Amino acid sequence: MRAAGVGSLGVVRDGELVGIITERDILHAVAADADTGLATVSEWMSNPVHTFEADTSVDEAALHLLETDHRHMPVVVDGRLLSILSIRDVLAALVEPDRR
Repeated sequence: MRAAGVGSLGVVRDGELVGIITERDILHAVAADADTGLATVSEWMSNPVHTFEADTSVDEAALHLLETDHRHMPVVVDGRLLSILSIRDVLAALVEPDRR
């Protein structure tokens, strides 16, 4: 995640989104003294996964992220992972409306 400069990753098994692992999840693992060399993503990922559909409006996404205290949310099309929307993406879209 650090090398890619991202704060979360979608966890996909057999083409299906089964979870999301975030910086927070990793911090929780470290705080719990998990052996991060042996711990698996499936042990610490968020599941079930809340998702947005690709046609979700920026305003709706912003409100949902605020209400749920999420900072990352997978975007799906027909149940398949398309991307992960971050709170930074939402802020950029709200500050720079031409990005919408």
